[in-house]
Amino acid sequence: MSNLASREELIIEGPGGSLPAIVTVPQWSQGGALLLHPHPLYGGCKEDRIVLATEETLLSLGVATLRFDFRGPPSGLPYAGVDGAIDDALSAMDEMRSHLRSASQHPDIGVVGYSFGGSVALHIAGLTSVSFLVTISASYDIAADVPLLAERLSAITCPVLLLHGDRDSVVSVSDVTRIASLMDNADPLVRTIEGADHFYNWGLDEMTTVLRQFVSRVRPPVCPGSNR
Repeated sequence: MSNLASREELIIEGPGGSLPAIVTVPQWSQGGALLLHPHPLYGGCKEDRIVLATEETLLSLGVATLRFDFRGPPSGLPYAGVDGAIDDALSAMDEMRSHLRSASQHPDIGVVGYSFGGSVALHIAGLTSVSFLVTISASYDIAADVPLLAERLSAITCPVLLLHGDRDSVVSVSDVTRIASLMDNADPLVRTIEGADHFYNWGLDEMTTVLRQFVSRVRPPVCPGSNR
């Protein structure tokens, strides 16, 4: 990460308490991305290996990142359900925009979520303006635990990449098709990763390659010494 300028631990004051976070801003920034981790009741946290792999990919493209722990065991706060995770993510989005502005960086932010985090990301992209949306193995049923999912998916207009492993035995690959079918005002790119399970024990390199290609397309390369 030769373009790495700063990595900072911080605390996000969310509606349910203090959430630990890490923000990383490249020297030559191309906006940012909020990274959302898997289910906090099943070991998901901001140090998840898939979250870290997506972070590494984004930083190499000059995209700043913020990852944090949802309410639940990793944060030390009581789990607050999908609704609470959405509120946590909206607070983190506000924090990242503020952080980028204070660093004189461009405040456009995308959202990337894996598993539970992908289900939450669907709501975030329908509730607030984001520059792009990427979900990795998102669950339709978890997302649908909160009312108005169809309305929120229909409200998404940004570039969208929906990734899923074709050997996922935790979340059916059919979920990605169902999610895409409800995005009336977006043209989502759906990519299934051959041989990948839910945890990407196989196919991680292909997944990050597709992610890199997508972000490179929707965010033009940044030049050293310039911030958009």
